Amino acid sequence: AFGFQIKGLELFPFGGAAYCEDSFEGRKLEESAMALAGPLLNVVLLAGMEILRFQGWVTGDWSAEFVRLNFWLAAFNLFPVLPLDGGRVLRALLSNRFGFVRTTKFLARAGQWWGLLLAVAGFTLWGKDWGLMANLLLLGAFFWIAGGKEVEAARTTFLRGLARKKEELVKKGWLPNKTLTVCPEIPLIRVVEQFVPDCYTLVAVTGDKFELNKILTETEVVEGMITRG
Repeated sequence: AFGFQIKGLELFPFGGAAYCEDSFEGRKLEESAMALAGPLLNVVLLAGMEILRFQGWVTGDWSAEFVRLNFWLAAFNLFPVLPLDGGRVLRALLSNRFGFVRTTKFLARAGQWWGLLLAVAGFTLWGKDWGLMANLLLLGAFFWIAGGKEVEAARTTFLRGLARKKEELVKKGWLPNKTLTVCPEIPLIRVVEQFVPDCYTLVAVTGDKFELNKILTETEVVEGMITRG
């Protein structure tokens, strides 16, 4: 619906992820809507089955199990850590305030720690409930691996988003912007991490006496970082 072309799907035991040719990560509206589409489907299925059961058109233990599973799938996916949908919504909401890369790393590390806690909880069930223990260990491994992939891809995804913004600016002729005022001694990477997917950043560089020295565009800063380090 937003015009992103899907180039592949990756399926996991507890869900899956769609990969797009364009970068939508961190864009408040697009990423939030796409992330919420999954849990919303579970809620629709749950509500539909409840209506059928209430009317007496569907009976049996399987229908109650269907409702229960869809409830827990929706609740599970809305947990606010990456790579879950709840984490993606939270990243979209927080990226403009804390920067895309920093927010992604925090939520992905939180997901890894959550996976570690699940794995520890699984080991406590040794000899008591082998099925639940196996599921918790599998979930723990999933969170740890997927969280690591999110951290590794954060900067690449971020830079791809910056390139997309430049193309979008040329195509549309305008973009919303924000201004970032920085001292000349601040490390360049700290400046770049403040760039956000939803708007174009102008960087105002101060002088020794905090007077305005020059204004750099986001594109100039990124190109300078690539060519000069």
